[in-house]
Amino acid sequence: MDLINLFQYLAALALVLALLVGLAWVVRRAGFAQVTRPARGKRRLEVLEVLPLDPKRRLMLVRCDAEAHLLLLGQDGDLVIQRGIAHPRFELPSADASALKPLDKQSDKPAEAEVSP
Repeated sequence: MDLINLFQYLAALALVLALLVGLAWVVRRAGFAQVTRPARGKRRLEVLEVLPLDPKRRLMLVRCDAEAHLLLLGQDGDLVIQRGIAHPRFELPSADASALKPLDKQSDKPAEAEVSP
């Protein structure tokens, strides 16, 4: 293999690579390959829970924005079981006096405070 053949191979490789890069640039500019990525920490879609039912099917709970959706995924197809499940809001228990008293072991009621004379 002489120097001229090596130069021809390298020139052909450079030409093919330049054509690929040019084609990729044209495709992006034309809008065929739009890549939209959410800003860091601002994702709208989240998988909350996955429950395998059998080797072929599983239930998946996903959240989009403020609503959750229950999906059944399988080999034969996918099915939306329930849409628009509201996101549960957790509330702290009220600070009334009965919530702060210890429970009586025998009756699950708040224990009565013993008063010493």
